[in-house]
Amino acid sequence: MKSSILLLVVLGWCSLLLGQGFKERLNLGTYGGYHLQQQNINNNGYWAGLYFDYLLIKSDNGWSAGPYLVASNSGFNRNLSRYQADICEYGGGISLGYYQEAPYASKSLFLGFNIGLRQSSDHGESLGKTTGYEATQNDLMFSGGININFLKSSYLLSPWWPRTQILMSFLIPLSSNKESFWNKKELSNVIWDKTYFESQIKQSFARYSVSENWHLSPKLIAFYSFSAGDKGNYYGLGAELSLYKSGKDDLASIYYLVKANSRFDVNTIHIGVNFNLLSW
Repeated sequence: MKSSILLLVVLGWCSLLLGQGFKERLNLGTYGGYHLQQQNINNNGYWAGLYFDYLLIKSDNGWSAGPYLVASNSGFNRNLSRYQADICEYGGGISLGYYQEAPYASKSLFLGFNIGLRQSSDHGESLGKTTGYEATQNDLMFSGGININFLKSSYLLSPWWPRTQILMSFLIPLSSNKESFWNKKELSNVIWDKTYFESQIKQSFARYSVSENWHLSPKLIAFYSFSAGDKGNYYGLGAELSLYKSGKDDLASIYYLVKANSRFDVNTIHIGVNFNLLSW
């Protein structure tokens, strides 16, 4: 995991040294956050990661394509069972993009796609003084996502409803193995199914200019996810505030999201940040 993050950081610094032409084809982002259960704040966790892609192909008709790399680390604690977990993931694949200026009367369109492989290592253990459970599961997963953006065309001066963004992603395990122990005695293993689907809609409802080229945009978020491991459906609502430069994607954003299970009896609060390190 550490080597994966180091690689992404080195690629980012190399892009700065190689100049503006290289930078315009590069995307280097970092993200992270903290979550806690509203009914029991001692059930909590974190996530952090880096994302890199480079557009090897960038055509005049709006298409682009290139490789991407991603690395992340997350963890959580459950105080009643005294259980904690640490999850490291890294992967890569191909990303595709398409941009068209004003295909509709007042909106431009950007589409992003990615498809790849991801390796996950999930280690968990209980913290009891006399008895203990410990397990490690490794998964190779097929991953993919789509990013759909409707952007208010640049010639329109109205600050209202500047952007609608639809995000969808999935994970499908291709191979999994697990080792688990109780008091250092090996147990028969039941694989946790990491099949996962997530979708979000982000609606920017205003644009506030802080200078000639820099703007703030508040957003509303609607969220849904499905996890095959616990067969859980989760729903969420939240808000986000982003800072961006004219003609660029968000440089930085901070968001607050509340997720609930399908019975709406357990709520989880998520506070996160995103940075696009080269979007300036």
